[in-house]
Amino acid sequence: MADTDPPHDDETPEFLQTFDSLRVLLRERRLGEAADFLRSKIATQPDPMVRLDLMGDLAVVLTSNGQDTESLMVMRERVALAPDDALVWCGLARHLQIHKARGAPREQSDEQEALETIDHAVAVAERAGGTWLRQSLTYRARIALEIRRWDVVEDSIRRILAIPDGRGVPDSALEIKFLPSIPAGAVDPDLIERLRAKHAADAERRGTRQD
Repeated sequence: MADTDPPHDDETPEFLQTFDSLRVLLRERRLGEAADFLRSKIATQPDPMVRLDLMGDLAVVLTSNGQDTESLMVMRERVALAPDDALVWCGLARHLQIHKARGAPREQSDEQEALETIDHAVAVAERAGGTWLRQSLTYRARIALEIRRWDVVEDSIRRILAIPDGRGVPDSALEIKFLPSIPAGAVDPDLIERLRAKHAADAERRGTRQD
């Protein structure tokens, strides 16, 4: 019967066609073709938010293909297109932190730029009324943890704890997965325990709302 037949290509939404085509290329490790495919979609995509997502995908594919410099260029282009999006700045900061991991040793200038970029993400989030502020500060804590800047880790946790609950703006849930990686004594233990307690209370509150 007609209603049980699979849809023709022209009946399948474009974003699903894009996803299916890209998935095949990635599964077969045809990364160069996947990058070219994404570039073609980005060039013709009228929706700026979709274009940002596709650029993020392209950066991941380029990194997987060993094209770290090209990948970083794409991430810089993303922030140029969306300078008021804290998450886009978070993505660039994370990219700056990891893009030399497989190649030359990370330089102090790279680490400083990553910190400056994530600080900019936090500032953007604050200007936007706190939208994605917790997420930005969590990225900040993780980046600082990797370069052993315990003062920045501690400051990030302190600022996360100061964010009031129920603000009605988009943000991530509280995260504590990075806490076990902090060496004993590197950060005020009271702050760590307060974050754990706040995380537990938040999880209980969300569970109550779901009942």
